[in-house]
Parts: sequence; structure tokens; C-alpha cells
Amino acid sequence: MILSTIKQIFSTFKDLFKSGKYFLLNSLVEKLVYFVFFALLARMMVPEFYGQIIAVNAFSNILSSFFEFGLGFYIQREAAISHDKTDKIVATSIIIKIIGFFIIIPIVIIYFHNSSISILLILALSLINYLVSSFSIFTGMLFGMQKFNRVFLSLLKARIIFLLLIALTFVLSPRFEYLISALFISTIFYGYYIVKEAFQFIKPELIKNIGLADIYSLIKLAAPFGLGVMFVWIYDRVDVLFLEKFVGLKAVADYSVAYSVYKLPMILSGIILMPWYSKMSKEFSLKKRIEITEIINVGGILIFIATVFILCFVLGGGEIIGLIFGGRYETSAWILALLSVTLPGLFMNNLTGVTLNAIKKEKYQAYGTLIGLILNIILGIYTIYYWGIFGALLTTIMTEYMVFFSQFIFLFKHRKSFV
Repeated sequence: MILSTIKQIFSTFKDLFKSGKYFLLNSLVEKLVYFVFFALLARMMVPEFYGQIIAVNAFSNILSSFFEFGLGFYIQREAAISHDKTDKIVATSIIIKIIGFFIIIPIVIIYFHNSSISILLILALSLINYLVSSFSIFTGMLFGMQKFNRVFLSLLKARIIFLLLIALTFVLSPRFEYLISALFISTIFYGYYIVKEAFQFIKPELIKNIGLADIYSLIKLAAPFGLGVMFVWIYDRVDVLFLEKFVGLKAVADYSVAYSVYKLPMILSGIILMPWYSKMSKEFSLKKRIEITEIINVGGILIFIATVFILCFVLGGGEIIGLIFGGRYETSAWILALLSVTLPGLFMNNLTGVTLNAIKKEKYQAYGTLIGLILNIILGIYTIYYWGIFGALLTTIMTEYMVFFSQFIFLFKHRKSFV
């Protein structure tokens, strides 16, 4: 019985890996680029200044989430089911993102205008985050159409440009300003490539026919996805802002280094859940049911991966951090070891959230993440104020498991959607 179950789980993993190989490569390239970027920044800067960079990055990501509206996930689901409405949805999404640009970027600049970072750097970091968030419109559409290879090749070409610019920077003059400029230029190229690919399948001229009624209608439809994404982005990053206010920029740097390593396993989680989400969305649309064994098999894979990474982070966290970010941050190993306890909860809340979206109960996914956000903010303000980094750790652990528990209850409530 046990051997049969294990065999079935690994068979599921093999199928998902095969269908998600381009998403795997996409995630690996993106994670590699951002790891190189932040690792080099950490090595070039004193921890306090690096902490300020992380704070700007966190704040701009949080604000970007307010205009995310879950458009990427919504478009992916709709494109996976039918291509009939994709053109108009994408065109309307572009208008929404343009409006958001003129609201979010000025807010970030005003918020940090008294910081030690120049306005140009703040603008560059904010634009990178907002543009990448906006490109999810096109990646979501292409993912839904099973065009994973086109997304990967667009990203690969842009990030090769980034690596070449980094190499040039270190040959001429290794400065962190040039490093940020290299990522910004690479992001612009990524936008060009991904938009070019997407426009092969849609009619961009529809943009001129989009009105306020279309914008309102799309936001209303995608809002449950967007709220869930926004809540996750906020509780995933707000700890950094609390640490900045209550403890200091050195604590932000130490915590963020460990947190970025802790998030590495999300690469594998993504390559499993992204193609699985498209597959389950289509299956539910056709059959109005999802086989529960599909969820159990994927859950088993995720728990196994989480266990492996927990062992790696507990036993070799210091060496991993030192290798990537430099010896000055090796003391963050204890933070990584405690954060690793959260991995099973993180993976499971991703699985339950994706399942709720697939069965068109996205509002319950939003409820689950809202519960996590409320707990995160209330607990975070108190624990970080009094206990600093340990408070941030406790808040993160409790938040991820609370989101999983909440979403599991909602899935149980709608158990008739499973066979």
C-alpha cells in the first residue's frame, strides 16, 4: 500500500516535471539573476545601506500588489479554458497597469525621499518591481496557452544581457549603481521580448476600444485573485518594514539574507504547481470535479521537498549563506534554521490556495490570506517591537501555518468539488 502510494506520487512528479520543465528553467534563471543581484549588492554595501535597499524593494513590491489585481492568474485560467476573450482581457489589463504606474511610483519616491538612497535609485528599484509585476499579464496568458517555452526564451535572452552588463561593470568599475542599472536595462528588454511574443496571439489594437466599464468589469472578476495575491505580498514583506522601524537597518539586512535563501525552494514548488494549476483548471471546467488523489500526490511531493530543504538549511545554513552573501552574514544561519520550519506550511498553503483558484473558489483563497495578513500585522507589530528578529521569525511561522489551516477548512467546506 505504502509502496504503491510512493510510486504514484513519483509518477505524478515525473508528469508535472515534464509539463513544467520550461517553468522550471524560467524559475531557475530568474532566481539565479536575483540571487546574483542581491548577493553582489550585499557584498558591495555595508549592511545598513543594504538594509535600506531591501526596505525600498519591499515597500515598492507591497504597493505594486495593490494594482496586481490577480490579473496574471485570472488571465492564465481563462486562457487555459478558452482563447475567445483573451484579447480584451489583456488589453484592459494593460490600461489598468498604466494607470497604476502614475499612482504607485510617486508614492514610493515620496515615502523614501529623506532616506540615504538617491531618488534615481529609488525610481529604478520601483520601476523594476512594477514592470515585472505588469509583465505577469503576458506570462499568465502564455502559461495558460501552454506556451511555457516562449516565456522562458524571452526571459533567458533578457537575463543574458544582464549577466553581460554585470561582466562589463566589473571589468570597468564595480559599483552598485551600475549593478542596479544592469537589472533595469535587462527588465526593459524582457518586457520587449515578452510583449512581442504575446502580441502574436492577441490583437493589441483593442486597447483603443477599452472603456471604464471594461476596466470595472475585469477588476470585479479578477479581484478575488488580486486580493489573495495582495495579501500574500504584504504579509511576505511587511516584516522588513517593521524591522526597519523598530530595530534597525542592520537587522533588516541579516533577516533578509536568511529569508531570501529560505525562499529558494519555491522554485521547485512553482514548477510543480504552475502546470498543475492549468491542468486542474481545465479539468474542473470540463468535469466540475477534481480527483482528490491529484491533490494528495502533489502534497506528498511538496512535503518531501520541504523535508530535504529543512535538513539542508539546519545542517549547512551558515555555509550556504556565507558562500552566497559573504562571511559577514554567516551569523544569519540561526535565522535560516528557524525559518526552515515554515517550509511545509508554506508549500501546503500554496497548494490549497492554487486548488481553491482551480475550482473557482478564489474568494476563499483571498479569505485565507486575509486571515494570515491580519495575524501577521497584529502579531508582527507586537513581537518585532519587543523581540526583534525572533519576533519576525515567530510571526512568519505562525502566519504561513494559519493560512494553510484556513484554506484547508475552506477546501473541506467545498469537498463536493472533489471525487
